[in-house]
Amino acid sequence: MRKTTGFTLVEILIVMLIISIVGSVAVLTISRNQNSQYTAFAKQLTNYLALAEQQAILQPATLGIAFTEDSFQFYQYQTNSRDKENAWEPLSDPLLGPHRIPKDIHLTLVIEGKTIPSATSAEHTKPYLIISNSGDIPTFVIYIGKQGAHPRYKIVGEPNGSIKSEPVQEE
Repeated sequence: MRKTTGFTLVEILIVMLIISIVGSVAVLTISRNQNSQYTAFAKQLTNYLALAEQQAILQPATLGIAFTEDSFQFYQYQTNSRDKENAWEPLSDPLLGPHRIPKDIHLTLVIEGKTIPSATSAEHTKPYLIISNSGDIPTFVIYIGKQGAHPRYKIVGEPNGSIKSEPVQEE
């Protein structure tokens, strides 16, 4: 009697099936983690904007937010500044101070239908999204997603001060 060694076709197919199932689960998990990161960041930024809105009303002060490719920062307008160009002072408070944007998240700011480019560095930033001391804001949308891909979330601000985050509906 000869003894043959090796795998049968059925054994190979079963192993391939198991590998494909594990691979599918891994891909779905990675995709779900990416979506939860977008969701968490959108909610966090929405909360910061709502907090800035409340602070502008309580102080009273005019606040603004500026975005770079990898961070965002809140500013306060100094009305007594002689130099109107540098009248915006960055806030250093832990909540409204500088914040990093995760590497795989890209933001696009649209104010009243016009896309505002992000500054390339923190030294050249200027707030475009302004919150008045009465809590009024311009109509804006901040799209959140991956660079070059369809945005996954958006933060919508209305002139009455309402700010909300929601998923972007795919077309």
